[in-house]
Order: sequence, then structure tokens, then C-alpha cells
Amino acid sequence: MSGKRYTRVGHGSVLDFAVVRHMRSIITVLTGALVFACSEAPVAPLPVELTLGISAPADVDPSATVYLSVYHAWTGEGDLRHPLEMIESFETKLGTSTFAFNYPVEGGDGLVVYAWVDTDGDAIHCTPAGRRDLADLAEVGEFPSEQASVSLFLEVPCAGPEWFFPGPVPKQVQQRPGYVPTVLITGSNRGLGLEFTRQYAEAGWKGIATARRPDAAEELQALAEAHTNLVIEQLDVTDFDMIEALATKYQGQPIDVLLNNAGIAGDPSPQQIFRKFDFEYFESYIRTNAIGPAKISETFLSNVQASEEKIIAVITSRAGSFTEAEAGGIPGTTFYRVSKAALNMFMVEIAAALEKRGVTVVLLNPGMVDTRGGMLVEMNEKMNLGLTITPIEESISGMIEIISSIPLEDSGIMHQYSGEPMSF
Repeated sequence: MSGKRYTRVGHGSVLDFAVVRHMRSIITVLTGALVFACSEAPVAPLPVELTLGISAPADVDPSATVYLSVYHAWTGEGDLRHPLEMIESFETKLGTSTFAFNYPVEGGDGLVVYAWVDTDGDAIHCTPAGRRDLADLAEVGEFPSEQASVSLFLEVPCAGPEWFFPGPVPKQVQQRPGYVPTVLITGSNRGLGLEFTRQYAEAGWKGIATARRPDAAEELQALAEAHTNLVIEQLDVTDFDMIEALATKYQGQPIDVLLNNAGIAGDPSPQQIFRKFDFEYFESYIRTNAIGPAKISETFLSNVQASEEKIIAVITSRAGSFTEAEAGGIPGTTFYRVSKAALNMFMVEIAAALEKRGVTVVLLNPGMVDTRGGMLVEMNEKMNLGLTITPIEESISGMIEIISSIPLEDSGIMHQYSGEPMSF
């Protein structure tokens, strides 16, 4: 057995070391081949051409530098998954430009475009002590793609989540000299909407009063004739095309208070009683009282963000409250109550989404107001119902006071017209 080396394997078996070395080389080659066969080739980055339209308020210097960054919307896996990993950054100016970059397909998914304009010329963006630079961001849908098009309006100081640009976003800025605030009110032809329009017009605000049938709104027309700061527009809050058209008409117009007042209460009816539900009838309630205000809030968001007050207000009702389930519990009013509950949840979600952008969402309960020309007051007196009826002027002035003074930290909370917060 001289001249050879052996090793003992298993239960007393003996192998030649030369054989072992040969077997090792074969295993190494086979393992490499197997790994190569099972591994996918690296995915090449996707060349992307991004067309970007960037605009800003009129008082921004058009020669100011704009800093642009593109990000993965999300990156990482499992517990390590996190948003916003930068891909590339650029410098540009206001206007429309095209940018080319390579999108790492394997690095994450989605695309977020962020831009800010250096209004003070210090090339430093959004420090906690100085939140002046205006910004906007957008997520590109249906991505990845070789071509993408995005429009940004740089209007919000330090747009983006708080962890991205730390420090509080002020709800209001000091009004510029000569600045006239604007309110857009839906359902202005009668009742609460007409009184809102009257009080805002008399306070000197620029008013955009909407109604489904302006030609039949005689009191609203008379109000507009008496106040040159008031214009009337046709709007059906259930008609998305009409909403989009009105937003296009007022593109770039700051709207300090977007007041979603239009709604239907209707009379108690058998169609709203369980086992007799008329779901087609219900659809008119949900589209008018919940979906309409949500759509309007979404469509006119850029107008609100461009303003100084930045308020979205909705007229709701304690009848839609879960914690006060007995409130307004009149048989045959189920659809009204459900639609107001849906409206409340819409606004809570919108408030959470807009808090970091400095937009305050306020839900207002007007109280029991006679909006039918004294009919409710007369019934209350003749039938001795014992109802506490609030004069419409008092209800509206109270809600306007809340709108004008509510802090951002109270966004998404329902308030009684007299100022008390309400649970719902």
C-alpha cells in the first residue's frame, strides 16, 4: 500500500485520495453548471423618458432653480420594505422639459416624481426653521413604462410626509396685502347654502356660488346682482363631467374655503324602511351626500392648496353618528343617515391624507334649522313638538366662525355650529 494515500469513509470503507480529488472536481463543475442554469440573468435598467410640466404661483420668479428627484415608490422586501428610494435628480426651470434616466427594475416598484422651487435662492430645501420653498409630488400610475408624463404645481411649502421633510406645516400664512379670500359653495340656491353665500358676500369674500339650476334660483340671482364679488355657476354634484369642467374653468384660482353644502334630506318614506328598501332610491342619497363631496374635494384640491386658508368644509349631520345612534332616528330616514355616515368617513380619510399638506378638513353640524320658509317652526308650535330650532342666521354665522378659526390639529373632527366638538 506504499506510494498512495487513503482515507477511511463510512463503516470502514477505504477510498483513494486521487479518486476523491477527481470526484470533487466533477461536483464543483456540476454545481456551477446547476447554479448557472437556475439563476436568472440580471434585469437591465429600463430607459425612461419623463415629460414634466412644472408650474408655480404667479409671484414665483420664473428664473428660480427647480430641483427635481425621481424615486422608487417602494423598495425592499418584507419587513425591510420602505418608501421613496432615490433613482436620480436633476436641476431645471419652470415650464415643460423632458428628462431621461435609467429605471432600476429590480430595485423597487412604482415611480414618484418630486420637485421644489428654490424661492429664497439658498439651495437648501425645507429646514425646520425655514419652510418657504414650494413643492409638489406625484406618483406615476401604470409603471414601469418607457415614457411617462407628469404635471406638478409647486404651491405647498415642503410638500411631502413629515418624516421626509420634518417640522410642522403651518395651516395659514399671513395674508398678502390686497388678498381677497375665495369661497366656493355648492347648493347655494336655497336654505343653508343661500345663507352661507349671503354672509360670505357681505363679509367681502369672493364667492363662487353653485346650483343645479341657476336659472330657477331667483334669490341667489338677486344676491349676485347686489354683490359684484359673487358669481353663479351651474353644478350638479353627482355629475363628474360637470365637476371636472368647472375645475378646469377655475384652474389656478385659489379657493380658501371649499364648502360642500349641497345635499338631500328628503322626507321620511317607506322606501327607507328595512324589508322595503329601494336601493335605486338609495343611490341618489349616496351619490349626492357622500360621493359628490368626496369628488369635489379631490377635484378642487389644487385650488385649495393654492390658497391662504386651505379649508375643506362639509355640512353633515349628527343623524349620521354611530355614537349618537338615537339622534335623528326618525323612521323612514335610513338612507339619509347612512349617506351622512359615509360622508363622515370620507372626510376623516381625506383629513388624514391632507394633514401634511396643511389642508384642514372640518365637518359641521348645523343643528335643527328651518330651511323651508318657516314650515318647521309652524309645525313645532302648532303640534307642540318641543323641538329646539336654531335660526338659520345664527347657525351659519356660528359655522363660519368655526371655519375661520379651526386649527389644523382639529382636522377631521365634527363640530356643532355653536363650536362644541361632536363624536360620531
